[in-house]
Amino acid sequence: MVGNARVLYFVDQAETWNLFGGISRGFRAPNLSDLTRLDSARTDEIETPSPDLAPEAFVAYEIGLKVARSLFRAQVAYYYTDIDGMIVRTPTGRLIDEEYEITK
Repeated sequence: MVGNARVLYFVDQAETWNLFGGISRGFRAPNLSDLTRLDSARTDEIETPSPDLAPEAFVAYEIGLKVARSLFRAQVAYYYTDIDGMIVRTPTGRLIDEEYEITK
């Protein structure tokens, strides 16, 4: 399940200063390369298939402030993304034809 929630708060009556925030949830499914690659990856490395990969899941948080005046507009924001199950290349410790095996 994916989705997001956003809020906007008008700090002043003229609506020139606005606080905003949000939270989003999403995922990235493994692609064909993630699941089936069998190839030399970098010098002295060979990547082997990873058919049992699960999707990455993430939750992103954002908070910020906007100001809008007649001749001036600005925005500042802070964001953070929490990723669970990130798909990364990992050495297995095995050698295949004098190349170090890596998998995802």
